[in-house]
Amino acid sequence: LFISVALLSVGSYAQTNPCQIDVSLQDSLFNLWPDTIENLPIAQVDTYYTTNVQIKTPAEVGEVTGYPYLVDIGIPLDFSSFEIDSIQIIEALGLPEGMSLYSSNDNFTFMGDASGCLTLYGNTTSEMIGVHEITFVINAWVTLSTIGAVSLDDIEINEFEEITGYKLIVESAIIEGCTDIQACNYVENANIDNGNCIYPSSSMTNVEICED
Repeated sequence: LFISVALLSVGSYAQTNPCQIDVSLQDSLFNLWPDTIENLPIAQVDTYYTTNVQIKTPAEVGEVTGYPYLVDIGIPLDFSSFEIDSIQIIEALGLPEGMSLYSSNDNFTFMGDASGCLTLYGNTTSEMIGVHEITFVINAWVTLSTIGAVSLDDIEINEFEEITGYKLIVESAIIEGCTDIQACNYVENANIDNGNCIYPSSSMTNVEICED
């Protein structure tokens, strides 16, 4: 097993600003919130970004791998109903350089059937503009009466489970102003029109001259 220090770093921010675990999720099945439909909040360039990801860890192997989960150990054995001892976030693939993760638990390890959270944080730069596909790589451990604790990685021959579908979108900074070039108060670098454009006006005055 390995932890990517560059991606899963615990810095001074993380130590002083830990994410708050949402205990209301304790009775849920294994999942991460926000889910991949709602996804992560959009980041603006040249701003400090922080968001929390809540985790409800699986109670059984089947919540991670699906049912049935058959492993050939001489005979096919269904591991689906085996209780999870713990899971570990091994890596977060796709994070742009400069973004880090903080874990509410040491070593990014969470007990089975429990709640936890991750904080994604860092300063955004213009080099980050775009869509970053994020994949959380996890491993899980179960205890077998005959051989003790084993990981899904051991059982599946070096194959970790992956949670895909997350996107970190970094957009250009929002600058509000008049975006109509014909307006008197046109703002050249504005990307959101504020609806307050002012246009030039003209009028004609008739002047009558009396001649002698």
